[in-house]
Amino acid sequence: MPAKKGFTLVELLLALILVTIGLFPLLLTISTSLVGTGGAKSESSAINLAQAKMEEIQNTAFDNISSEAKNIIPGFPAYQREVQVTTLQPNLKDVKVILYWQIKGTQKNLNLETLVTK
Repeated sequence: MPAKKGFTLVELLLALILVTIGLFPLLLTISTSLVGTGGAKSESSAINLAQAKMEEIQNTAFDNISSEAKNIIPGFPAYQREVQVTTLQPNLKDVKVILYWQIKGTQKNLNLETLVTK
């Protein structure tokens, strides 16, 4: 009788189990890296928005620099911005720009602070 070629059912199941065990960590790594990339992108956007507001403030006349309540940023509905201005001396103001956003239900915030003089 000639020898039969091919795989048995047990060999196929064992191969399938080994491939599944090998692919699971790889898929988990890909999933984790995709989540991390999304978080980095939103944080990068927050930094850019805060810097843009800080530059706008630095180009504003000293007497016109004032606090702003926490509001949604036009064109960026996922972000809110607040500006806190404290007059330290007659010719010195402490300016804080605070950005707020959420990632997966967790509130995140970013603070930029500078001193502005006359």
